[in-house]
Formats: sequence, structure tokens, C-alpha cells
Amino acid sequence: MDAPTIRVIGFKTEYALNKETGKRDIPVEWVEYAPAHAVMTSRIWDRIKNMMPPESLENDDDGKKIGFMRHRWAMIEPAYKAWKDGQELPLNGTPLSAWAGVTAEQAQAFTRIGIRTVEEIAGLTDSLIGKVPLPNVRDLIAQAKAFLEASDRNVVADRMASLEAENENIKEQLAAAMELLEEQHKSGKDKGKAGSDGKEAS
Repeated sequence: MDAPTIRVIGFKTEYALNKETGKRDIPVEWVEYAPAHAVMTSRIWDRIKNMMPPESLENDDDGKKIGFMRHRWAMIEPAYKAWKDGQELPLNGTPLSAWAGVTAEQAQAFTRIGIRTVEEIAGLTDSLIGKVPLPNVRDLIAQAKAFLEASDRNVVADRMASLEAENENIKEQLAAAMELLEEQHKSGKDKGKAGSDGKEAS
């Protein structure tokens, strides 16, 4: 799965003025998001209705605008649905709770500034390191990268083991099929021989 190009940070509902009732009773849903590479520096609030792609757009340049909107909404929609259902926003990556490289306090410090996965720690740039309220951030970045590299190696190793098991299973099935064919072939020969012997005897 491709890495997301934006990160959803959160949602909120505000209420607009209803001219008919004179009250603020028209719900307006908002999403806060940011480019994945600049979560702490380029946050954007926009209305949900502006995020949802329409069926078509006027003056669309060969479908590029509608394509961009659909791609962006595909990254926002799962989090939006989770928020509407009262659930926690889904993560794109390994949650900090699954990594022994940070303490609970460190994980909370990262979460407070919008960093919720090991991948996001590993991807911290020099310009963002100073915004993290923790000492030895560079050490944590190196540990996060090592953790992810080890995880990738484990995934590859597991996949190779699975393929080897599949190959062994296929070999066993082929051997059984060949043995069955040989038995059927031998049985056919025996029947033919028996029929031939019977004719000779008569």
C-alpha cells in the first residue's frame, strides 16, 4: 500500500447561523489535515463538504482536478467515517504503543504534537526535531529506523518461509498425483493383460 501524502489530524463540528431561525443550528463539519512530510508546520482546516469530490468539475484539466480530489478524499474518508462512528482515527503505520523503543511518557509527548506512529518518528526532518519536547530525539529517530528495518526483514523472512511451505505442499500434491496416475496406468495394463489371457484361453 502506498504511503499517504497527507495526514488527517482531527475533525470538529461548528454551527453556522440559520437565517430562518436566527440561531446557530446549522452543523458544519471541518477536517484538519497536513502534508505527510510537514505535519507540524503546514496544518490546514477545511470544510468536509469541500473535500468530497463531485461527480464532475467544470473546466477540469483532463480530469486532473477531480482525480486529485478523489485521491485526497480516499485518504480522509476512513478517518472521517471513524470519527462519525465515535471511534479513534485509524493510523497509517505502526502505533507507538506497539514499539518498546519509547516510554509511555515519550509516546504521549509525541502524540501531543501529532506524531502517532513509529514511521512518523523515523521520518522526522532536521527542521522538525527542535519542535519535539524531548531530549535525544535523534537517538529515537535512529532507533525507529532500526525497528522498521528489522520489521521489514521479518516480513520478508515470514513470506519466504510461507513460500517454501507452499512449494513443499505443491511437491507433495504432485508426487501423490503422479503416484495415482502410475497406479491407474498399471491397473489399466493389468486389465488389458487379463483380457488378452482370457481370449487365449478360450
